[in-house]
Amino acid sequence: MGTNEKGGNSQLLESVLKAKNWPALADLKNGTPSGRRAIVTNVFEEACVHHDDEVALQWFNWLLLAITEEGEPNLEPVETTDWKAQDETKARLVCRQAEAIKALYPELPRFREEPARYAGESGAILSTLLKTKKAMLETIAVGWRAAPTNEAGDEFFTFISKTDSTLRDGVGDRELINETIRRVTGSDFPLTRLMYTLRNHPGAYTDILAHAWVKNAWRYGSRGSSSSLILAAVGDFYEASPKATKLLERVGAKILTVDRQLRGLNDSSPSVFAPTRLEFVYDDDNLEFDKVLTRFEVVVHDEKDFHQQFELIRGRILEAKRDWSVPIKIRLQGKFTFRYKHQITCPRTEDL
Repeated sequence: MGTNEKGGNSQLLESVLKAKNWPALADLKNGTPSGRRAIVTNVFEEACVHHDDEVALQWFNWLLLAITEEGEPNLEPVETTDWKAQDETKARLVCRQAEAIKALYPELPRFREEPARYAGESGAILSTLLKTKKAMLETIAVGWRAAPTNEAGDEFFTFISKTDSTLRDGVGDRELINETIRRVTGSDFPLTRLMYTLRNHPGAYTDILAHAWVKNAWRYGSRGSSSSLILAAVGDFYEASPKATKLLERVGAKILTVDRQLRGLNDSSPSVFAPTRLEFVYDDDNLEFDKVLTRFEVVVHDEKDFHQQFELIRGRILEAKRDWSVPIKIRLQGKFTFRYKHQITCPRTEDL
């Protein structure tokens, strides 16, 4: 097992040992955390110079471990219920890693010139180190998400956007950067940071950020806060592109309409549904919000009772859909538990 200079466990050495990279292990095992980081950085940069994507990616992952151990040497995991303190510690680590990678990325040989095959032709310029660049960009983007303030996070986002703006001869990593931003702006991304970024960086990524903001705002809205904030916020995007503003207006209005129409089913006919309540689950990958899974669960004496309930709900949905202004694809799913046997059968599902 790998150890650090004071006898604590070293994830870096354990990872190198697991990879059976004996020369690297020999170079690293007797070093200090700072010395190990220097060694890993040098080998990583050498692999990049030779455009060896697989080797560079391996050493990049070891570099993240080296940065962790250099910043907090001999820090053993501590069992604690102070989740806020744990989150703050993790955020500091992520930002330290992102800051270090931000300093390395500009020196990365991101393009490779391919010589011409025939006389009179010009050589090709190819993007290189795709896996390594993706991992580096994601590390920087996670720093954007985890930074303690919007201003601190904005430094990482600004770096990413400037990287895109320095594309060489039209060859670069725009789609790679687009994918990175889409991946990092998931449900745990702060809504206030998305708003801050949209206001301060109108341009190439505005539409991606607008999509993320609508989806995340809807998730929070569906958990109890007012989803009307979606439409209310549209007017605040005066610096966003017209295309993004129209997206927010259209999708935001549709979300609210869909939500009102669906939730009205629970209120319009309590004699049919009570005590059954319908749950609505929106498809996160469907930005039109026109595909909804409608679920319910009941306790019954007999399976026949369940199917009668299913038919009642099915009929009520079909009746209500005739008057809906927004076309919605419904997948109705019900499951039941026997009152005394406590058995749950496979659910019945039907597309409406």
